[in-house]
Formats: sequence, C-alpha cells, structure tokens
Amino acid sequence: MRICMISRSLKSHTIGGMEYHIDVLTKGLAEKGHSVSVVTTSHPEGKEAETIGGVQIHYLPGTKPGAYSPEWWQSSAEKMEEIMGNIDVLHSQSIACYSALNSIRDSGTALITTSHGTPITDAVSYSRTAGLKASPISMGKTLFYFKHHRKVYRSSEKVIAVSDQLAEHIIKWGFASAQNVTTIPNGIDLGRFKPGLDTAQVKESLGLEDEKVLLFLGRVRREKGVDLAIKALPTLLKKAGPVKLVIVGEGDFDDKVIPLAKSLGVEDRVLAVGRIAEEMVPLYHNLADVFLMPSTRWEALPLSLLEAIASGTVVVASSVGGIPSVVRDGYNGVLIQKGSLESLVEGCLRALSSSGSEIPENARLTAEERFDVGKMVDLVIDLYEEVLS
Repeated sequence: MRICMISRSLKSHTIGGMEYHIDVLTKGLAEKGHSVSVVTTSHPEGKEAETIGGVQIHYLPGTKPGAYSPEWWQSSAEKMEEIMGNIDVLHSQSIACYSALNSIRDSGTALITTSHGTPITDAVSYSRTAGLKASPISMGKTLFYFKHHRKVYRSSEKVIAVSDQLAEHIIKWGFASAQNVTTIPNGIDLGRFKPGLDTAQVKESLGLEDEKVLLFLGRVRREKGVDLAIKALPTLLKKAGPVKLVIVGEGDFDDKVIPLAKSLGVEDRVLAVGRIAEEMVPLYHNLADVFLMPSTRWEALPLSLLEAIASGTVVVASSVGGIPSVVRDGYNGVLIQKGSLESLVEGCLRALSSSGSEIPENARLTAEERFDVGKMVDLVIDLYEEVLS
C-alpha cells in the first residue's frame, strides 16, 4: 500500500507520545514493505526532506515548526492536492488534515484519523489544573478546535482511539458514530523496554547509592502532578526511609522544581536531569523502583506509562482517562486518586513495600499481551485493508 501520514509534529520537532507513536508506526509499516511518507511542518533546522527508517518525510517550508498555523493550513492543503492521486491511504494524526478535506473527498482517497484526545479532554484538563485561575481566553483557544475535530472525525472512514475510554468519549460527544470508531492502543518496542538492563553506570553518573528511586518522566508541568511528587517527599522520607525523586523532562514547571523542594527542605532528595537522549530512557525506567504518574489531567494512553510497565517497574498512577485500562490496582501497579497528596503518599508506600510481589511480573505480562508495537502495526494494516476493501 501507498500510505501517507500527516501530522503537525514529529520527533524532529519535539518528543512526546504522539511523536513517538508516529515514529514507530511509520517505521513498522515500512518494514512490512509498504510505501510510507509523512507530511509535517517545517524542520527546526530548515530541512525540506529526509528519509529515516525507509520513511520519506516532507517538511513544509514557511510553516511554524510543530504547530498549527495559517501557513500550515494553506501549505498542507496544497501538498495534499499534489499527492492525493499517488496514495491509497491518508492517515491523519489528530486534525492535521483539516484544510485538505475537500481534496481528500474529491479524490476518493481513504482517510483514517488517529485521536490522541479532543478539545473537551484538553479543556477539562486545563480547568482542573488552573482551577479558579483558569483564563477564559485560554479556555476559548482550547475549545476553538472543537469544530475541526468533529469535521475531521466525521469525514474519516475510521477513527482510531488509543484507549477504550477515549473511544467512549468521542462517541459520547458526537465527534463520530460508534460504528466508525475503533480502539487500537499505542504500542512500544518490548525489545528496548524490558527488565534487567544494566544501570550501574547511569546510577553512578547520577550519584545514586542505596536509596529507593522514584521516577517522574514526562513533561514537567503542574498538570502532570510533578508538584505533588515533590510535596510527597517529606512524608515518604519519614515513613519509607531514604528515597530520591528523579525528574526527567522539560516543561513550564522547570524553574519551580528546586524552589519548591527547597521550601520543603528536600532539595537534596530531588534530582532534575532535564531532557535525556532517547537511548537512555529504558535505563532510567530500569533504575527506578517506582514510576510516578500523578497526573491531574485527562490522559488518553501515556506512552511513558507503557514503557514503565514493560520495564517491570511498579507504577503509581492517577485513575484518570485511559490509565485504568492499563493499570489494575494491586495486580500490575497502584492507582491513586487524582490531585490527592494523601493518596499519592499512600500509593508510593504501597509500591515501595511491594518488593517480592508479582506486580513487576504482571506489569511486564500486561505489556507483552496488549502493547507490543508489532501487534499495533498489524492492527493498523488490517484496518487499512478493511477500509480499502
């Protein structure tokens, strides 16, 4: 098949769940012998095209890297009209194809859209995080794309939701009909993310010794619960002994991490390492005793969560969005109440005392049974063939 993926951002723009998903999916499709191309916004370094892992990538010059913009809507529509007769399937990541819907319809090209969330889930997450400080302007900007999502989803032969909870949300809010929505969970490379990796060198470089390690890996933002993770430390140090919180990632809470830790007297228990190389991520999951995801936002299906369970790391995560579809409390991880410091502390204590339990093995088993990238690629191909037939 001739497959074109369209997205506002790739790993060359930023590292996030959607970008990783596109990377492994397109490479997996190319490995299966399909012709795969990607259309995206301009490259931060000015490249106009490149081929990675058998995937041809086209960067549209003059557009804002990694973002929707008037220039993107115009350039992407023109590019789609140019290539539409030479592809069998157009796969849109979120609403990236919005401005090209007319030419897609006129060409008869099959359109598949993957949803990683909607303006409703984003607005709910924002309001929960901002509370009374929520800006009507910011809320309006979030909800602005409601019509874009609805039009793209309703124009698609099939909409892929990355979790059952997201699928139910899409149907409930009328973005698409039940018959046009299917769930295909994100997949990860189980050969990369696995237990038993040698982490001695990384631990030494971080100055880690015998203390228990709590890992926060993701966007360093308040809505991800990083502040709760820091606030949990004083009680955990009293009840669980020496622990250290390792924070990996970047975000708008970066400059508040150390000041918050200092105000609580735990600055020596927090290690903020910033962004790390992609090849180091499996090692960080392995060196951790507990992986923390105390998110207060609506989460579809976080890839970092899947990476953690595949690594056999005990997960402590908020019961929000699609997370409960992965984590079963007491079986393969620990679920906590979102936004509750008390629940987070209790969950961490349970996780830290789970040594010798079957939770790590069950976590790995869950990843093997449900979230292997090879299975994800096969399911997507099956969906393409179903639509084309």
